[in-house]
Amino acid sequence: MGMIKLALINFKYMIKDKKVITLMLLMPLLVTGFICYMAKGDSSTSSFPVAVVLKDKGNQGKILVDEMIKEEKDYYNITNLSEEEARAKIKGGKLLAAYIIGEDFSDKIQKGEKPVISLLKTGNQNVAFKLGQYIDQYINSKILISDLKASVGSVDESLITKNNITTEVKTKGSSFNFAKLVMVLIVNFIIFSANYVAGEIFAQRKEKTLSRQLTTPHKPWEVSGGLILGFGLIQIVIYSFIIVILKMTFGLQFDVSLISIFIGMACMIVVSVSLGLFAVRITTNEGLLSIIVCVIGTATGFVSGSFTPSASLPSAIQSIAKFTPQYWFSEIMGGGNVIVSSILILLFGVVLFTAGSIRLNKLVKE
Repeated sequence: MGMIKLALINFKYMIKDKKVITLMLLMPLLVTGFICYMAKGDSSTSSFPVAVVLKDKGNQGKILVDEMIKEEKDYYNITNLSEEEARAKIKGGKLLAAYIIGEDFSDKIQKGEKPVISLLKTGNQNVAFKLGQYIDQYINSKILISDLKASVGSVDESLITKNNITTEVKTKGSSFNFAKLVMVLIVNFIIFSANYVAGEIFAQRKEKTLSRQLTTPHKPWEVSGGLILGFGLIQIVIYSFIIVILKMTFGLQFDVSLISIFIGMACMIVVSVSLGLFAVRITTNEGLLSIIVCVIGTATGFVSGSFTPSASLPSAIQSIAKFTPQYWFSEIMGGGNVIVSSILILLFGVVLFTAGSIRLNKLVKE
């Protein structure tokens, strides 16, 4: 109860600084709001230009193309071109990829054989992955229908969908891309807000606020825990408000529930405020606080893949990504186990909190 009481005291004390609180709210809101506005205002930024070369002599190829254009319109801008046009546009940088559907596409499906689809693309190895998954699902479902018809005579095709055959691809539509980008930015704002936490702890140490708390019957870990909870409560309120505003204003759609996001975000806030406490613990130089936080935040963000796709990083760096809290938050955003990921994020916070709380009496008196 003592820690909770101190947390409420610290919360009331910190919200009196209207300028800092306003800045903590406006900075991430303006940056993420601008990105959402640009994404919503320019639909072309969320559609990859892809072509289909249809040579099929039957009707299955046309059915596939028509379905792709309809169902993947939010992610791909699909056009039907000749092979010569597709090659020329890819060479000129106007297309990212082109799928060539051969003349025997329908014939092979009717025979229960898997037709070969050729792919022309630029150096981007990942852009056509989602569309390729869609094509594989379509082919597999049609082959299954063909095999069943040969075995039992008739099949209700409506009962056999593409998603019954292969794993459903979740990254559909522009809302996924920008919603995830927004959360990556918010998480980085949370990590770097440890600068504010460290600065505030430093200021309270100068004003003897912390030393007065230590003269009470409260234990040192209760005092530091009260600081963590007080700062954490402020950040939870601020960033939850930002997410709700962005969702209501721009209609952000996430692949996971808001509850999962809020749980992961709360765990990241624990890491952030613990990082601030840790920074104050290892230096008495106020000018070094922001440097320590920025170095740790930037390094873990880079290694985790927050700043650049992890697939493009060297394998040595990828192997240590799991030792960063940002990695496990990304796992939550990708639909991973919320409980396991949250516990692992909290472990980072516990380590930093423990390191920052060691000899708190000495820290306050320095």
